[in-house]
Amino acid sequence: ADDVVTTKYGDCKGKSGLLIALLAAKGIPASMAAINSGNSYTLGKLGTVTPMNHAITYIPQWDIYVDPTLELARFGQLNYSEMDKPTVLLSMAKIGHTPNMSLKNDRIETNVQLKIQPNGEVKGISQTRYSGYDEYSSRNAYSTYKKSVNEKWVTNHLKTFRETGSGTLIPTDSYDLKKPFELNTEFTIDLAANLPGPGAITVPVGLSPGELISTTFERPKKEVEFPFICFSA
Repeated sequence: ADDVVTTKYGDCKGKSGLLIALLAAKGIPASMAAINSGNSYTLGKLGTVTPMNHAITYIPQWDIYVDPTLELARFGQLNYSEMDKPTVLLSMAKIGHTPNMSLKNDRIETNVQLKIQPNGEVKGISQTRYSGYDEYSSRNAYSTYKKSVNEKWVTNHLKTFRETGSGTLIPTDSYDLKKPFELNTEFTIDLAANLPGPGAITVPVGLSPGELISTTFERPKKEVEFPFICFSA
């Protein structure tokens, strides 16, 4: 803990050790928790070091896990790669388990308003609020956002859904962890159909997250042999 404070640098073990020391100073016991940050969701029958490649912190008083390496995570938020996994609680000499994803805690709520113009353009606005692991990943993604790169970000987002146009991204402050992370947008999508006249178009996405339409790009597996991540929508 002293080394992390002195050098202002530490890996997962160092930062977890510092957090445990700070909690202990306030009379709050905690344990370092070894966990796999990859695709392993079970513990082997034989003891081995390799799968436990990351360290986070468990606070039994509140039955909560904290990852001190996630700078932009609110207290108790984990990355999706750390959820629903077994842990080895080192100082407690027992096996634990991180919480599973849930609709209540891990979700994206989006409101999109679209208006098709007489010439076929689509103008719209969207408001999106993130929570849980989605909030952490979104804060992280927009932590480097600046107005000077707005055009590039907008172009890349629209390209993901085979659209072209223009718009503005208005994220809240990624570093203000006291408030939920939100993203507001305004956008115009280029001609989607030759109007006036009959025409068919797909449902526009614009600058909304596009979570629902993204699910149509992947077919579910017929048979599942190993555990896998099932994201909430």
